[in-house]
Amino acid sequence: RIGNDDIFQKAYPEIVPYPPEDGHFPGSIPRSYNDRTTFWPLRYRGELRKQILDYAKDHDLMHPEDMGPFTHWYSATPVEYLKHFKPAMLDQSSATYSEDTMKIWDFRKDEILEQYWKVTKAHIEHYGSPELFHTIGLAERKFGDSAEGMRLKLIAYKRFIARMRKEYPDAPLLIASWDFMFRWEPEDVRELLKYFDPDNTIILEYTADSGFVRNNYKTWNLPGNFPWIYGIFQGLEPQNTLGFDFDQTGARLDEALRDPMCKGLVIWSENSHANARLLDYMTERAAGRKRELADFCRDRYGRFAEMMNRLWNYGEEAFKLYAWECNRDRRGIDGAVMCFDLARQAKIYDTFSPDELRECAAELAKKSEIPADFYLEAAECVKAGAAGDPMVFRDLIDLLRTALSCEISREWIRIQLAFRDWRDGRVEGKGIVPDRLAAWLRCQGNILSQHDDFSLYKSFRRLFGKHHVNSVSEEVLKGNSENAYCRAQISEFYPAFYIPQAEVYAAFIKKLVDTENRVPLNDPELFLGECEKRRERFYAMPLSELHEKLPRFSEENLLRFINDAIDLKHSTIRKGVS
Repeated sequence: RIGNDDIFQKAYPEIVPYPPEDGHFPGSIPRSYNDRTTFWPLRYRGELRKQILDYAKDHDLMHPEDMGPFTHWYSATPVEYLKHFKPAMLDQSSATYSEDTMKIWDFRKDEILEQYWKVTKAHIEHYGSPELFHTIGLAERKFGDSAEGMRLKLIAYKRFIARMRKEYPDAPLLIASWDFMFRWEPEDVRELLKYFDPDNTIILEYTADSGFVRNNYKTWNLPGNFPWIYGIFQGLEPQNTLGFDFDQTGARLDEALRDPMCKGLVIWSENSHANARLLDYMTERAAGRKRELADFCRDRYGRFAEMMNRLWNYGEEAFKLYAWECNRDRRGIDGAVMCFDLARQAKIYDTFSPDELRECAAELAKKSEIPADFYLEAAECVKAGAAGDPMVFRDLIDLLRTALSCEISREWIRIQLAFRDWRDGRVEGKGIVPDRLAAWLRCQGNILSQHDDFSLYKSFRRLFGKHHVNSVSEEVLKGNSENAYCRAQISEFYPAFYIPQAEVYAAFIKKLVDTENRVPLNDPELFLGECEKRRERFYAMPLSELHEKLPRFSEENLLRFINDAIDLKHSTIRKGVS
């Protein structure tokens, strides 16, 4: 995607100036992912973009030219453009992307269609090549009722494709599948395919690893019928762990490799710390080779191969449960995976029926158990010197953080179910034990503190020494990363947010039980108020101070933190919690 580089400045230099090198970009929304202020100057980012795309072209790599209604939170319309042109906007019925800088201009008007096209042409002229195009359509948005929305989305495809074909009649076009999975029904996608020319159009299906089986590339009738690319997404939003279903993907890949209409394989990882085993697996399978876990471990881990093989095997079934899916047909365990904004998740789970909660808890209890031997093996790996081998150490921390995410998710859903049963009068309050959630989060945060990859401060410091860094960058980075959409496994956030929030939540639950106050958890004012106080403290404290509060790395510390997990595991088993 175009993203937040200087395409508008290139397309409309007389109207859209470069933003200040210090200070927030005009139109930015502080403390959110909608603050698109860049750390390095936008003009310099454009220079880097040029170098990267030239390098890619020199190495026979293709970069699709983005076209269509691409205004979005990550390619927002500059406010200067809006003030000058005052483009008519489409009326959305969905709340997301409702700011003027993110709305879709009314492309049904010829002059606005040309204004969108001018941005695409600017990228071709300054950075790219018109050998391959891409569009995502009116992604994620709703317009009117379902029928009106589908009609408008079809018009968008028709008009933008016709405009592209006017200048580039034979260039291949990638149609991104995201909106099909997110908003469409299978019959709508099958109908849409009739409007595309299979001689120069390919469906870029990068959600083929989703567990949403009613609405996916098979029910869209792609295999054997329309050119498509098999792609995987790996992780959605904060699902930044090793969770993946290799069995499901392996079976689907076997079918795709036999399908003459499948034109390639793409890995589109919405994951900042990608699964090394998965990348290896997909690469080998794309080359037509089978790849076993033992082969991967032998090639990557050397003398640690057997220990790491056992760790991967111990976690395999549990990790599979945390493979992402965007299943619109059922209330899934997704919320249990995202335990970094408890106020938000408590509200979501309060809308679950008791049976839905019980179903989630049963699924987690049955499939996401991490055996105690996992942690014992991890400790042996550390004792054998794993921290001295960068690849082994990286993957060991990944395995540990993913296993602990399983523990945290199980603990979270136990609390929800126990509280609901007590609130509804089915059990006594003594069955609610909310304290272990904070203990598991502390354990995970401590282990993450042992590797710099998970430090926001360390990542931030890497920006310096290369180029001028915007004076508000630290504030922007905090806002970009702590909002509910983006919170993830960031080591500084555990003592600042996650652990205190869990402790306040536990105290809040205990107070309700002790006072027999059986209120819903959808608006716990005391809890929310305490969480907001913690948030304000976070913004008031420099990242350097937050980082200084973390444990320093040592093998002794890492072993101690793994032993904490073993003790917690044994404590849970002794208490008979399932």
